[in-house]
Amino acid sequence: DDDYTGKGLAKPILFKFLEVFFDKMKFETLFTKVLPGNTKAMNLYRKFGFKKARGHYLGKDNRVIFLKFTREDWLDKRCELRNESL
Repeated sequence: DDDYTGKGLAKPILFKFLEVFFDKMKFETLFTKVLPGNTKAMNLYRKFGFKKARGHYLGKDNRVIFLKFTREDWLDKRCELRNESL
């Protein structure tokens, strides 16, 4: 929805999600996938420290980029991300 685009909501929402995922639910690794043309998502994930996990082709021209973020990444960057996201 365009009413929410560009409002700076993605950082605090992703931060809260990661906080629940790693601190409350105690998961070890988060994987996500992004279409190469989704530069806003890629930039957000890079700022948070997500790393490329692998690439996978779904079809003739439908490439997807797989990213991962680990508990160790979270523990290393949590304080920095909190300051930037809230």
